[in-house]
Amino acid sequence: MRRQTRCKLVRRFRPLLVLLGATEVFAAAQPVPEAPKGKKLQPSAFKPIMEEDARTLRTFVDRWRPRLDAMTHARHRTMLDVVLGESLEHMHLFEQGAAGDEDLLGRRTSLADRVGAVLPNRWME
Repeated sequence: MRRQTRCKLVRRFRPLLVLLGATEVFAAAQPVPEAPKGKKLQPSAFKPIMEEDARTLRTFVDRWRPRLDAMTHARHRTMLDVVLGESLEHMHLFEQGAAGDEDLLGRRTSLADRVGAVLPNRWME
């Protein structure tokens, strides 16, 4: 989970986190890892970044999951459960990517090579 997403979640759920006893949520800015550069990169070049993100998410879920069972406020419990569930989904995505799975968002319709380019137009008709 990158810093921008983390900050957005923290701002949104700050009242809940404070209620649960969190004093400094992600107070220390985590360094953003340097992404590999180049035109013909292998997916394995991003493995360390994906492994680090998966580890960070696992730590987050492990730290907050026990508190979920002790919550009595239904709305707060549901919100935290959603955040933890989404974090687990992201963690699995990063683990699969680190394992070398390139079809994380779906399979290609043909046996065409992976192309690392962005379409020039947002909409195609």
